[in-house]
Amino acid sequence: MKYLYFILFSAMTFLCCSEESNHDNMEEKQITITGTAYNGKGGALVQTESGETYYIGGIDYWEDDILEKQVEVKGFIQTETFKEEDLKDETGAWKQGMVGNKTTVLKAKWTVVD
Repeated sequence: MKYLYFILFSAMTFLCCSEESNHDNMEEKQITITGTAYNGKGGALVQTESGETYYIGGIDYWEDDILEKQVEVKGFIQTETFKEEDLKDETGAWKQGMVGNKTTVLKAKWTVVD
């Protein structure tokens, strides 16, 4: 009987721990982008001329001397998908957050371009 409980406990633990997260890491690939440096609620970001937005990992905000200047950023992109159910806590109450894709440049190296 002890073995049966052990097997059931192990199976439940495996199923709970292997449950897929609502945040899907879709891809991670190297990229070079050029755009304007802005500060957003989610951290420092670069917006390209075509309107694409990339958050810069590890930087909470751009310093004033960089803000709204053209920058070139090299690094690895990671795209996360946030779903509507991510905005509810365990009681079902709504919390602050975003829905959709968030693309972040990791291990970013950047320079100001003229």
